[in-house]
Amino acid sequence: MTTVPHFYSSTLAFSYPGSSHPGMKALAKRYIPMTRSRDLDCGLTLVFAHCAGSHKEVWEPIIETLFSQCSPVIREAWSLEWQNHGESANMNCSVIESGRPGVSITEWEAALRYFVLLKAQEGHCLVGIGHSAGACAIVRSTMVPRCAQMPYVAIVIIEDAFGTREAWAEQGELLQNSLDLVMKAIEKRRDVWADRKDAHDSLSKRQPWKFWDKRMLDLFVRHGLRDALPFGSDQPTVTLACSKQGEKAVYADNNNEPYREASDHIASLDRSFPVHYVYGEKEDVIPHSLHQRVMASRRMASIHSLPGAGHFAIQENPNAVVSCLESILKDTAEHLPSRYKL
Repeated sequence: MTTVPHFYSSTLAFSYPGSSHPGMKALAKRYIPMTRSRDLDCGLTLVFAHCAGSHKEVWEPIIETLFSQCSPVIREAWSLEWQNHGESANMNCSVIESGRPGVSITEWEAALRYFVLLKAQEGHCLVGIGHSAGACAIVRSTMVPRCAQMPYVAIVIIEDAFGTREAWAEQGELLQNSLDLVMKAIEKRRDVWADRKDAHDSLSKRQPWKFWDKRMLDLFVRHGLRDALPFGSDQPTVTLACSKQGEKAVYADNNNEPYREASDHIASLDRSFPVHYVYGEKEDVIPHSLHQRVMASRRMASIHSLPGAGHFAIQENPNAVVSCLESILKDTAEHLPSRYKL
């Protein structure tokens, strides 16, 4: 177990039922507040899911600040990693290389659902927090069997990548063209560097990384890249942990049906269940019209606009994300049954 400011952390590797990739495992990183002096059976357990191309540690600046500012309402936090991203890409290397490029979000969903149902059964009071594709994974993890209870007490959707069926019916060609442009940009992206310093220097001058908070870029270089030895070479390099082919596959995942299903499911959730919606003030990757469609699909528990942030809200303005989450978590904690309160 390693010690870092404001939290202790440790990583759990686990297998899960329903995998379409035999032998694949998932990683979940646990964070416990260092300052916590009361009963750890109380308070909220936060479950984080990152965006495509990222890694589980991306949430650490946000977790650290939340622990320092509203530790009394938080029991612990977990960050789950997509199986072909970050450290998980190394762990699952042989499984990934033996199959088709990419790991569907439905695979991540299976691991996430198994994990949160287990934690809920252990008595944890869970709040799911997802960014972009991670928001889709969080929402899809609520698609539980009828015999199972909802594992979360609330979920927070940050800069989602959903497109409602109505939006696809009206703007399908435009949306597909946008996805095609994203995939072409990924294909042209540089993905090999001499070392991490070379990668940092290069990325800091290019979009979208040059707009990121310094802490987020540093974390990406540390956890979003992996060491590599190119075939036929004895010169070590670093490359993307989630390969370009793996990231491109996200934007063509089952013709984007998992994301439309997620938007359907949000609308179908019980109206009393708290869904908090957070989006970036800047309209860059996701048109605000798509966000408005999702917001109109149900009564949201709260809606927040993040200043100075676009689709990469977590990376661009983590402090604004913290402010939103602090408000949401304190409100959620106030409405918990007394047995969960400190």
